[in-house]
Amino acid sequence: MHFHFEVNGHLLFLVSLWPDMKLKPAYIYFFFSLWLSVLLHSQNQKADSLLKVYQSTTADSNKVKALNELFAVYRATDEEMAVKYVNMAVSFGAKTNFTNGYAYALYNKGQFEGRHANFDTSDHYINLALIQYKKIDNKTGLAACNMAYGLNMYDKGNHKEALAFFLESLK
Repeated sequence: MHFHFEVNGHLLFLVSLWPDMKLKPAYIYFFFSLWLSVLLHSQNQKADSLLKVYQSTTADSNKVKALNELFAVYRATDEEMAVKYVNMAVSFGAKTNFTNGYAYALYNKGQFEGRHANFDTSDHYINLALIQYKKIDNKTGLAACNMAYGLNMYDKGNHKEALAFFLESLK
């Protein structure tokens, strides 16, 4: 049993495991389903752990961190849950003294809105995040906000303004 690459076919490693068999849709479906179930199971375990942290901790900073992480877990697979957790992070973060976590929640909300072409809403949240990051002189956060502004400008077709924000993010 050895591994080699072929140009035709998906999941090329199957070809080398069973060289006498043609790659059939049933095999592709089986391995894709297996891969997806493992991925989703690990995602659910992480989400369950983060929910336990959120529910059990008394520290505001840990709650905001858990909500931001829950957003990250769900943003690519379940937008409804992602929006729920980013909104909770923004709302709860506003009531805490954990400026960095609150700023990150605002940034996440802005990024999410930008990916959905809600540029005005995105810019609003990115601006709020920028204000919070300036309060604590978080240069990485400031750079991320400028990059997000640049991406919004680029997506709107304002390439010169986008370039200015991209360059600002490098400072």
